[in-house]
Amino acid sequence: MVFPPRSRQNYRRHRHQGKSTTSSLLSHVFRANHVPTLLLGNIGTAPLSYVNQTTSQTVTVLELSAHQLQDLTVSPHVAVVQNITSEHLDYYATRESYVAAKSPIVRFQKRRDYYVYCDEFPTCRDFAHLTPATKLTYGLKKTPEHQCFIQGHAVFYRSSPTSLPQSVLNLRLIKLLGRHNYYNLMPSIIVGHLFGLSFEQIATAIYSFTPLRHRLEYVATVNGSDYYNDSLSTTPQATTAALQVFADHPVHLLAGGHERHQDYSAVAKLILKNQVKSVILFPTTGSRLKREITDLAIKKKLLVPDFFEVDNLADAVTIAHRQTRPGDVVLLSPGAASFGLFKDYADRGDQFCQLVRQLI
Repeated sequence: MVFPPRSRQNYRRHRHQGKSTTSSLLSHVFRANHVPTLLLGNIGTAPLSYVNQTTSQTVTVLELSAHQLQDLTVSPHVAVVQNITSEHLDYYATRESYVAAKSPIVRFQKRRDYYVYCDEFPTCRDFAHLTPATKLTYGLKKTPEHQCFIQGHAVFYRSSPTSLPQSVLNLRLIKLLGRHNYYNLMPSIIVGHLFGLSFEQIATAIYSFTPLRHRLEYVATVNGSDYYNDSLSTTPQATTAALQVFADHPVHLLAGGHERHQDYSAVAKLILKNQVKSVILFPTTGSRLKREITDLAIKKKLLVPDFFEVDNLADAVTIAHRQTRPGDVVLLSPGAASFGLFKDYADRGDQFCQLVRQLI
């Protein structure tokens, strides 16, 4: 969510497997162009303590969870929703109740408001029926409806279906890894333009954006193998996106964590498709992921990766180091929350980085 200047009921929110990247990138676009901006909420800073620090010029970007959204009775002036994946099913009885908890982000909007979303995702399209706001859409492909889309190595913007598209961004110049990040950057172009920034201002800011800590963060190269910290991956969808980035590399995956009853079938499928060399598994979801991979491999008559079940990160890093060869990638992308073994995802990522650097 974003509070536009001096409108306390006007917020906006980003929801995607890369919601932290999307929120951080948007705030970076504003800050890089000297707009007073606060980045608060689930990203790590409680918003209420900053209420009295805003001015008529302040833009506030809030990343909020379903728990924070479910009791709202007002909706933002500008709402951004990306793909909603099954999460927190240890709390919500069904996926439907989880999605419903997020719906206040658009449910109480007015005609003067804006809903920015990727229409490639069914839930985002469903939300569009809940709001009378102006709809601004984006996606990877060029369609008459898309304000923002990808063509070749460029991101284009057009204000209407009949207007001439303008090239805004050269994707070869951004620092973000992976095609999934294209979804994360397009809202910044649409919203930045909506707030009066020029395309040149927006592009310059996006080019300077550095990926978040714990999100596909390069740690070190040890004996010719590259180690990446993707501890911010707390959903199976995030792990799938990370594996796709390294589809052309031999990968040793560190995965598993707190059980939230998420679907790991897509992760299992991609592990077998990409011929991941080894999977090092943490409790509790690690054992379930192993079963998913094994059952699918039997069904498809495919070879399984090497499995190692561990109960601490030090053993996981030691095993990964022992398995690697030059050119391999060691990827911490748990696809699960960090509760139990770690304080939070940042603690998990920090410990991983420290253990890797001790190998050098």
